Amino acid sequence: SSGINAEYGDGDYLDGTTHATLDAGLAACAKKSACSGVTKLSSNKFRLGKNSGTATKAKATGYFRGNKVVTYRLRVWSLVEGYVQSVPSVTFKTMKLAMNACSKKKGCTGVNYVSDTKYTITEGSKFVGKQGGKCWVLGGKHIPSFTYDSTTWYYYEDYKTAGVVPKTPVYTERDTALSACVRNPLCKSVHFVGGKWHQRKGSSPADAIGQKAWLLGKTTLDLSGMTLVFHYLHWTPLKEVQYGSPMAGMDGFKSIAAATRQCMAAVGCTAVQHDETKKQISLRTGTTKKNYTNTRVTSYIKRFPCGNGDCTGQRKGKVVTVDLKHCYKIRSMEVYNQQKCCSKSGGNVVVKVDKTTCNTVYMGGKTATGKFNCASGTQGKKIYLTFNDTGDINIQGVFLVFKAIQKC
Repeated sequence: SSGINAEYGDGDYLDGTTHATLDAGLAACAKKSACSGVTKLSSNKFRLGKNSGTATKAKATGYFRGNKVVTYRLRVWSLVEGYVQSVPSVTFKTMKLAMNACSKKKGCTGVNYVSDTKYTITEGSKFVGKQGGKCWVLGGKHIPSFTYDSTTWYYYEDYKTAGVVPKTPVYTERDTALSACVRNPLCKSVHFVGGKWHQRKGSSPADAIGQKAWLLGKTTLDLSGMTLVFHYLHWTPLKEVQYGSPMAGMDGFKSIAAATRQCMAAVGCTAVQHDETKKQISLRTGTTKKNYTNTRVTSYIKRFPCGNGDCTGQRKGKVVTVDLKHCYKIRSMEVYNQQKCCSKSGGNVVVKVDKTTCNTVYMGGKTATGKFNCASGTQGKKIYLTFNDTGDINIQGVFLVFKAIQKC
């Protein structure tokens, strides 16, 4: 059993306990056979009732106990069997069509079941006993939610969201789409239509019978290492963060893509800021970072290979490792060695990017630089240089011709 809304007022309470949430009140009511429902007195005050009748009370919302409860059109509906509500009105062929109409009609109190193909919306507050009769009583507002992949999702049946997230696939499974959405800073919802799931930018559901939407809520996932690729570079999105300071005259961009392109060319540009509340996209300079919740702000911070573009290696035995931090396709490399006097040692160096062999080249202590192309399809997050004889090899830096990619 659970509870539903039916203008349930103060009345006589079952006990003196006050519950902080509706869910807590409903759970407590379900365990007590004498409980007739739950009354919401404020946003954090819910009490159990013991009367079967109702009373009108300003700003109170009642949730009757029924033998079946559903949520549809963001409202709670409770099935009351053996009764119909008074003052029937317009007739519909399905229960959902009737509920849809009732949720939008001022004064509607529920839906009466007449037959499997006949449902009437009602505007009365009285229950009339009828053999074989049943009605769905219109209750309070409620958005169904659940947790998946350490993230809260809000479910909207017969709704849609808009705004295509660029460069994202169409999904054949809901859970795959949800996991992808939470990891994409541009995605705010998942939309189901035509048997497929899509990532969407929009977070304002609109009526769409037969479609579904899931809105992204809070997540406990660590997304600090997440990036988006624009124009061959990685950009780290930080929500509710202001990064750096504004660049004069650089605030009229129509898209993140256009702003990031200009940021790559503008001297001193370190980030792009998108203020959704003000509908403004601007360029930023500097590296100061502060939390900002006055408006809906996301900062996109420019990233280079190895984080800041300064790629140096970490040597362990005969292997030098260069951590690129993110995924890149590598076309060519130039490796700089700190040359030491008089060494004659040298040999082949196998250069790999993740598990793909880029090239095998010769280097020795007298080699100042080594420049070479990589095999087609070379990509990954780390470069490994394995030396036949390390000798006086001391890698000081790596210059890359690269292209950022979203996934390796």
